[in-house]
Amino acid sequence: LKHRGPDGKGYFRDDNVYFGHRRLSIIDLELGHQPMTEDSGRFTIIFNGEIYNYIELRNDLISKKYNFNTESDTEVILKLYMHYGEQCTDKLNGIFSFAIYDNKEKKIFISRDHLGVKPLYYSLDNDNFYFCSEIKPILFLTNRTGNISEKSLSLWLTFRHIPSPYTMFKNIFKLPPGNFLIYQI
Repeated sequence: LKHRGPDGKGYFRDDNVYFGHRRLSIIDLELGHQPMTEDSGRFTIIFNGEIYNYIELRNDLISKKYNFNTESDTEVILKLYMHYGEQCTDKLNGIFSFAIYDNKEKKIFISRDHLGVKPLYYSLDNDNFYFCSEIKPILFLTNRTGNISEKSLSLWLTFRHIPSPYTMFKNIFKLPPGNFLIYQI
């Protein structure tokens, strides 16, 4: 995914999860590196997009006694999730797809913006959960090259469009706009 973010790369790994991230830096060029783990080490986020109301949300969280180490919208999403849980996306005004790993509860929360501007694909293969902003890495990791979904092909030929959650490939799905998914490890 190097072409997706020339300004930075980062990795997070523990016994259950491996996150990789490429970054195009727009906000907080110095400290906004990803994956980002909050101070207690419990939550880790990777994020693609931009949150337009992050300053307002940050100020609200500061009033609720949250401390920030960066000026980034990424950290705002992370603290929003810590405070509001799954309802954090109701507060976000922007274009986004992100994943948050909770290493205490052993779950991954993924979410996509309300208009579906930022893509988010996922697959479950041999008890492994994969997700990405593009399909190619999932095809590579799951060795599914060429497994075309007949249902999706039919949708494409009929409507010239493949609606969520389908993609052209078997067992690879796109998260519908404005939705989230929780994968329990």
